[in-house]
Amino acid sequence: MVQHISLKVDLVSLEINRSKNITGTIYFIIDYHRYFPDGGWDDFLVIILSWWIKSIRGVELSRIGSTYKLDFMDGTSEVLVKKISENKVEMNFRFEDDVDESLK
Repeated sequence: MVQHISLKVDLVSLEINRSKNITGTIYFIIDYHRYFPDGGWDDFLVIILSWWIKSIRGVELSRIGSTYKLDFMDGTSEVLVKKISENKVEMNFRFEDDVDESLK
């Protein structure tokens, strides 16, 4: 099933903490009304986005069937991205080992 998935990064929420890390609001929006890990999720943006870029580049260069993970720093949420064709991926949104089938 094809779903609309977008990534929300709220630039107004960006802050630099004492250890020079940039935090801000970041979350996925699935089919325009479901949020992962949660609407308003706050995390270490520069760090996780650099991890995600490496993973997405891996998906792009890998063979069909390969799976990569998009981790968040805070919490137990993760997104598994599996290459299913040269121009399509399957994304599974999970909290630890508990797969939410409705977001698959």
